[in-house]
Amino acid sequence: MIDKIVQFFRLKVFRISRYRWDYQYSKGMWDGLRNKEMDRIIVAEEMLTRFSKFGNVLEIGCGEGIFYNHINENIYSFYEGIDISSVAIDKTKPNSKTIFEAADMETYVPSKLKYSVIVFNEVLFYSKNPFHLVNRYVKFLDESGILMIGMYDTPKSIIIWKDILIQYTILESKNIYQDGKSWTYKVLIPKN
Repeated sequence: MIDKIVQFFRLKVFRISRYRWDYQYSKGMWDGLRNKEMDRIIVAEEMLTRFSKFGNVLEIGCGEGIFYNHINENIYSFYEGIDISSVAIDKTKPNSKTIFEAADMETYVPSKLKYSVIVFNEVLFYSKNPFHLVNRYVKFLDESGILMIGMYDTPKSIIIWKDILIQYTILESKNIYQDGKSWTYKVLIPKN
């Protein structure tokens, strides 16, 4: 009974993200994404294939590894994914050149020094300061590295894009329309 009360306070009163995400993943509340995200995953996979240069890839907010599971392992030398939910991370299926960690994206320090691609796939909405978060991870890009950002199109995402595009140049941009909704995916590099 005490555990249920503590869980209630963590989920509903304090709204501690890690506990909310663990709860939602443990109840299968995100299982439907596997089918619903296919159009977006295909676009993101094509972008990653064009820009990865067989380098290191870091995915922020990887969840259960839905994106990772659909990309060809021959396009990267090392793949690292993080998500705040340890329940989601436990559902990933890493291979010999992959690691997944349960971690807070706001404070995580990646295991490799440099990455060819850093992916933010529909995760910037959950940051207190998305622009700061993107800038924090840019220092982990290699010399010719790129950012790949995907977001559901909302008034909030328009503000996030506006802030990001002040300091970043678009190499490629795609819009995906599905079930009356839209998403935008962009490949970016820092402006010099």
